[in-house]
Amino acid sequence: MKKLLLRLLSVGSLIASVATAQTAIPISRGGDLLRATATIHLNLPQDFFAGGSAPYVGDVQATGVQIGTVGPYEVGNASMILERRSTLGHPGGRIA
Repeated sequence: MKKLLLRLLSVGSLIASVATAQTAIPISRGGDLLRATATIHLNLPQDFFAGGSAPYVGDVQATGVQIGTVGPYEVGNASMILERRSTLGHPGGRIA
């Protein structure tokens, strides 16, 4: 019984170490077209913009401007082009 318990603990330990090990997931070089929109919460102190400017606390809606055409390429409603010049390694887990 003791040997069986030790084996089960060893197997459980092995499974836990494999589950937590992170392997790099390659993200190939290339580009992505993104549409940027975000709500940014700001808490800006007095004099942030210039001497005498009032403090500001609140949300700002940030919306990218559609690029349209870049040289010979139509990029649709993208407002940002992300270019990876080399392959990257993501540390593991889920890539959304």
